[in-house]
Order: sequence, then structure tokens, then C-alpha cells
Amino acid sequence: MAIISAQKCRRKHHVSYDTVLGMEAAFARQEGVQIRMLSPMVGLVNKVLKKLHLPQRISDLLICRKVKEKRVLFIAMGIGDLFEYKKELCAIAKNHELGIYCFDVWQSQYETYEKLFEDICPTMIFFAYKEACHHFSQKYTCFFVPQSMDERFFYPRDVEKTRMFIQIGRRNEEIHQMIEAYLSAHSMTQSDENYLYEKKKGCIIFPDTNDLAIGIAQTKYFVGAPQSRENKALTGDISDVTARFYEAMACKTLIIGYKPDTFDELFSSDAMVDLSENGASFDEIISYFEKNPQEYTRIVEENYRLLIQKHLWKHRYEQILSAFEAMEQRLQ
Repeated sequence: MAIISAQKCRRKHHVSYDTVLGMEAAFARQEGVQIRMLSPMVGLVNKVLKKLHLPQRISDLLICRKVKEKRVLFIAMGIGDLFEYKKELCAIAKNHELGIYCFDVWQSQYETYEKLFEDICPTMIFFAYKEACHHFSQKYTCFFVPQSMDERFFYPRDVEKTRMFIQIGRRNEEIHQMIEAYLSAHSMTQSDENYLYEKKKGCIIFPDTNDLAIGIAQTKYFVGAPQSRENKALTGDISDVTARFYEAMACKTLIIGYKPDTFDELFSSDAMVDLSENGASFDEIISYFEKNPQEYTRIVEENYRLLIQKHLWKHRYEQILSAFEAMEQRLQ
């Protein structure tokens, strides 16, 4: 299998594109997988055109000559990736079995995705979000393939958990207020040492992935919630386990927040503390774990064990490979 990668054509973007890079790297470690890079020179020219605010874009249509493998996979973080590389993907789809793995496919973008899929004509589509997979399976060969995390960075670190709470990226205001109330009630300063979160929207806390992993590992409680709770106009009913949940589990940090809809089919029901179902107050929940560290340890250890057994990127690769093999058998 060949992985078509645009990593040499763009600037690394933390939070989103780092996840793609981790997935590509994990797949490349599997037997028989090659990374085929889109031309960095083409990428450079397109960056210049974009800076000049010109609508033109040149395409790397020589990519088909680089790809000798029959099976090809392109990983799209968002709809912009399909727009940007549509011509290349169309050319590949004519001569290869093209699979596209899509991360952020929101309900509000379904119509636009539909037009892109019609133009590209992929052999099959893999979705990180189950509801999106169900929607498009009415017309395309689709598979729900959950996310994972980059195990080169996210793993149990030999560091002390000195911070109480961390909330990465977008902020759930409900939980944010609960944390602030807890800190105030327990005479704890509202500092980064106790609660680390994005103070200014778009200002990344950890530009480096390794620093992010260490930051999570140093924290007791990781805030996790589906984006649909803050921006349903964008997401619609999409509510899935994202890479952040896997990253916290890999660092043996307990997740507290609101469960995505697909959480319980991937992990045990007590793998995270669901504030909407627990029944106790936020203060009671945190106080329970602070007084019962053995219960905290039991949950994070079980999460880590299951993660290693079933939820690494290599397991997702096996699922994608099986889909290609099954399709080829049907065509024989």
C-alpha cells in the first residue's frame, strides 16, 4: 500500500495535522507500506500563489508515476485537504484502488463532501466519525475506522502528576466553570500549575508534540468532550472519540467530561468520568478520586491495557488493509 502524503508541501500544524503525521508514520512502519510524497516544489509554488492572493494552483500530476502500488490511501484531516489535492486524487483514482481516510466530516459539510467524492471517485472511504460513515454508506463503500494516537510521543512517562486539570484546544465552558469553582472551594490558585487551558483562542499551549505529551502525563484529570456540545451548528450529530481521548489514556491520565456517543462501544463504561451521567457534583467526583487513588490507578491502567491491545494506529491499519483485501476478493 502507498500513503500519499502532503507533509513536505505544508507547514506542520499542531492539533490537527500532527494527528495525520502520526497516522502516516504508524502506517509506514507496517510491512509493505510506502510513503509517496507530493512534490515539495509544487507545494512551495502554491504557497507563494496563496500569499499573493492568487486563485490559481498548480497540481502534482506526476504523482501517478511515483506510485507503483495498487492500493493507495490518502489521509484528509478536513475538507480543505480534498479541495487542495482533488486533481491529484482524481488522477490516482483512475489507475489505482484509492481509499480516503477522513477525519473531520461534519454534518454541515455533507453536501460539499458529496460533491468532492463524486469528482474524485474513490474506491472506498474510511471515516473517523460513525454517523458520517452511516450517511455516506448509502452511496459509497464506507467503513468506520476510529482514531488513535502517535505512540512515539504518547505513552506513560516517568513524571509526577503535579497538575490537577488540563483542557487542550477548544474550551468547554461548563466544565471550565466547574474546575474554577473547585479550585476556589479548595483554596487552590487558578494557575497553570493547577489548571492549564488555552487563555487566548487560537494560541497553542504546546507547539511541540513531545511537550504536549509530557504536559498531559503530568496532569491528573484531562477534560474531554465532543465538539457538538459547543458548536452543533458545525458538527450536527457527530459525536465520536477523537485522538485527544486516546492521547490521555496513553499517558495514563483520567478523562473527565462528557462522553462521545461512540465511547462505550470502544471502551468500558467507567473508562472516563461522564459528568452528565455520574449524578455526583464535580467536587464530589474529584474528592472521591483524591481520597481513593487506587480507583484512579485501576481505571487508567485498564484504559492503557485496552489501548495497547486494540486501539493503536496499527490496529486501524489492519482494518483498512482487510477492507482492501475483501474488496479484491469480491472482484475476483
